[in-house]
Amino acid sequence: MNFQSDSPDRTHSPSRNVVWMRFLGAGLELSGITLGFAAVGFGLDRWLGNDRLLATGLVTLLGFSLGMVRFVVIAMAAMGSPPTKGG
Repeated sequence: MNFQSDSPDRTHSPSRNVVWMRFLGAGLELSGITLGFAAVGFGLDRWLGNDRLLATGLVTLLGFSLGMVRFVVIAMAAMGSPPTKGG
């Protein structure tokens, strides 16, 4: 019995898998940065004794923003165009 197929939808090139893994890593990095910054903000709120989690919200947004910048840089590098500075 032959389980391999020569159909084009079943074959995957190594370069396509590398790009997929790069984006998977970038997505995990984005979520990790966001959760890490959220934990720092939560700790800051607890240390300051805040009833409202203002530091958690602000620091989480900062972490997400930094993570998105990193994600865009990785995505632009994967597409072959380096990010430009200043517009």
